[in-house]
Amino acid sequence: VKLIDWYVESRLENTNIVFENDNLDRHIGLFTLMNGDKFAFAHGHEIPLNISVQSYAAATYSYIKYVALGHWHTTKMKTFFNSKVFVNGSIKGLDEYAEKHGYFAEPEQTLLVFDGDNLTNITINLKNINN
Repeated sequence: VKLIDWYVESRLENTNIVFENDNLDRHIGLFTLMNGDKFAFAHGHEIPLNISVQSYAAATYSYIKYVALGHWHTTKMKTFFNSKVFVNGSIKGLDEYAEKHGYFAEPEQTLLVFDGDNLTNITINLKNINN
């Protein structure tokens, strides 16, 4: 994660994008989009998907518009209380953990693009990238 942060920050250093310490603790991060919406993120293994919005709102004393989680090895999107929860797929696809828990999915990642109040949600199929 630190390598990714360093790489992205160095590539965008001459832009108007500001990088802040966005970690609330070692498991949860929070940042504010340019339109003021709050975006929380976590690996996802310590909180059930269905209560993530309420839990992060309570933890931060604020309305959370978006939550991004991993861990579940399959892409999902759910809406709770007008907030959207995105679960990113696994970049590896099927591994021992996923097979043990019945998460059978192709390698993929999710790209979220925000433009004001508009959101574009793109799932990127990585199946043929490694071949």
